[in-house]
Amino acid sequence: MMNPTEIADALDAIAKAKFDPTEFGYAFAQATDNAQATVAKLRAGSTNKSDIAGGVLLTGKFHYAPALPGMAADMLDALNTTTSRTRSMTSLPMTVWMFSRTLFSSNT
Repeated sequence: MMNPTEIADALDAIAKAKFDPTEFGYAFAQATDNAQATVAKLRAGSTNKSDIAGGVLLTGKFHYAPALPGMAADMLDALNTTTSRTRSMTSLPMTVWMFSRTLFSSNT
């Protein structure tokens, strides 16, 4: 189990790395203290129930999907209304734009 400092360090490492929208959801899952097996199952698709192309849905935790430039608000709307998120009771919808403006400002 990761302590808060380890989680913060892992998130900092993601922020400093070159941004890859296809890998971000998996890296975020790993950085927020999810088991390697959980991340592997997300990658394989056996537990990733996102119904959005390129999305990563970690049940009960977050639903991530990349957004094209200028389309972040539309993607957040889609994440908020998707039936997979509603069924999984996921509390945190997020898209690339949200992090490109905060964590990844030097990579935009």
